[in-house]
Amino acid sequence: MKPVTAIGMLLLLLGTLFVIGPAFGFSTISADRIANVQTAEDPHGVLGVTNNSDSREADIVPRNDYVGTLFYLDDNANAFGMDDIDAEVVEFEGGDPDDVEATVREYDGEHEYRVEVRCDSTVRQDDATVTLGIEASGIPTVALERKSGPIDVRCSPQQSGGFRSVNADDIVGPNPTTQDLSFTMDGRLSKGETVTIDLSGIIVSYDDAEITDIDGSHQHDSARFTERDGTSATIEFEPHNQLKAGDDVQITIDGVEIGWDGFGFAVFTESETGQQELSWFDIDRGGSAGTFETQTSDDDGPTTVTDSELERAVDESDEFDTRQELLDRFAETDDIRYVGAD
Repeated sequence: MKPVTAIGMLLLLLGTLFVIGPAFGFSTISADRIANVQTAEDPHGVLGVTNNSDSREADIVPRNDYVGTLFYLDDNANAFGMDDIDAEVVEFEGGDPDDVEATVREYDGEHEYRVEVRCDSTVRQDDATVTLGIEASGIPTVALERKSGPIDVRCSPQQSGGFRSVNADDIVGPNPTTQDLSFTMDGRLSKGETVTIDLSGIIVSYDDAEITDIDGSHQHDSARFTERDGTSATIEFEPHNQLKAGDDVQITIDGVEIGWDGFGFAVFTESETGQQELSWFDIDRGGSAGTFETQTSDDDGPTTVTDSELERAVDESDEFDTRQELLDRFAETDDIRYVGAD
């Protein structure tokens, strides 16, 4: 090939690349960063963006549990994971950006995400546009800014916080054994807020237990033991992104040791509202002999506790100093019933 012809072919190839490049919708392309600060959607980009604000599911209203899905993201290059993508509110028409919070969630297939917005602490009854900053960190790093169309906003503080249900599973031997703790949100739990679970059992030890699994709405929610003292322990859960009403979380503990057959309880505390919920659980060594036993009238009935069992519970527990304190706690639940003399 003649030199001129070779150069011409090279320029033609480069020209083709330059034509194709803008089709991805990015104003700057480099080895480690792609930045695009525009408002148009671009479903075919490296990080494809589809504006969903024309849909009713974008509205922040009660029928959507006060959560609006503004944008859908497609990782067309398969370059990012869930934890690589973040979104924040840059502008909230007629209000402060802090009035609403943005969250990225997985949906449908692999490498497909949705960007949700929800009320934070504001009261708002109006239409508004929301401008989001979206960044996917990797090689390349993609930084986008996108503005929604008008959406219906009906923010109300009543929708925030609290539990819909809580549960601490029974602990069943042989040792060592596991226990599952779970809760369902009745409102939001903002990023940075926590759910604290205070555990106490008769007679059980959490000293060598470890959290082995967290099954929730986000891949990288965190939970850890903050205190452990023999028969009692405290676990603190923090979401990776904000939880919404109806979101379920299950925490699995492994390495629990049972001393005797008995019972225990877990107190779930949600930091955003301070709401507390109590869940009782049975402790069963799995047929091994023990000096503390409870009787269950049937599979669906409450656990019954006699006088001698009550005395032993008080003697062997650090939680209760008197029989009355323990009886008062029984009165708070339908799961355990005091039956008096043996």
